Amino acid sequence: MREGETYDCPAAICIPIRDEERRLPALMARLATIQKLTPNLLIALTFDGCRDAGWEVVQPFLAPSKIHAQQIVRSEVPNAGRARVAAMSFGRDLLHQHFAGKSPGEFYLLSTDADTIPNQDWVRSARSNLATVDVVAGLTRLDNTRSCPHRQRLEAYLERLHTIRRQTDSIDYDPAPSHPYVGGANLGVRLSTYTAIGGVRPIACGEDSDFVRRARRSGYRVRHARDMQVVTSSRLVGRASEGLASALVEAETRPLEVEHPLDAIHHYCGQAVLRRMYDQPSREYDLSAEISARWSLSPAAILQELEEAPSADAFVTRVSEGKARSRIVRLETAEAILDSCDSSFVEAA
Repeated sequence: MREGETYDCPAAICIPIRDEERRLPALMARLATIQKLTPNLLIALTFDGCRDAGWEVVQPFLAPSKIHAQQIVRSEVPNAGRARVAAMSFGRDLLHQHFAGKSPGEFYLLSTDADTIPNQDWVRSARSNLATVDVVAGLTRLDNTRSCPHRQRLEAYLERLHTIRRQTDSIDYDPAPSHPYVGGANLGVRLSTYTAIGGVRPIACGEDSDFVRRARRSGYRVRHARDMQVVTSSRLVGRASEGLASALVEAETRPLEVEHPLDAIHHYCGQAVLRRMYDQPSREYDLSAEISARWSLSPAAILQELEEAPSADAFVTRVSEGKARSRIVRLETAEAILDSCDSSFVEAA
């Protein structure tokens, strides 16, 4: 990136909208404020077969040079990925139309949701992060934590565990303070990266985490940035069958269970070993039987991944993904275990 471009690279905010008439006025007001403070910013609204008056709500805000809206036909089965694909494609096309002649590497796509309010410095934070990484996953807060205390407790625990993860297996471009979350309500990506990965997939749910996982496997740098923040709805009813609303209901109505923290830490230590293997300049490796058995891969398979992976994080992801062998415990048990672990015990786990 050339000097002076960090905060004015063309960007598009891409928002899928599904029956959000009540929340749209607050979102549109915030977007209008952000645009006044932000150069070279487009907003792409995609109405996913909405049956409320949301389309009418946004009409006064639309402007040919700034805010744009489209409608797509509602699918028979709710599909978050399909709507996200349409919104991101809309934003991409608008960037090409409005900023013809610029390299796609100079374009950014930012994703949020219609029930979400970004901070006023959200775009500035996204641009700042994307100046040095390829994908940025921001921090998403709930608008009413009193309605979901168990979810808040779970998130606090996961944050503690993530801190240990990054102490155990550090990544220079994703430094502390970091966070463990990925969500389409707060995501940014370079357009060149988005295109190279093949974009978001039209899957019913989890399209956001699937996209970031593929970015890691392809060698792109992913940062979990706390300075890029939004506030999202803590509603308990949503269109996606396995979306945030469903997760909130589950957290408040069922006993919370998590991966045993010592098993998780053991997994992180193994990932750190893999990262050091990749980063060894001499490329002389001791592929012990323990390393091979831990990841259920032969030494030859690990060496092949080592040679083919485009980055250390890609290597770690490809070898360790889905390989955690963990006990499941109640959240309160996991909290007690972490409470009892001093730093030296964690290092040895």
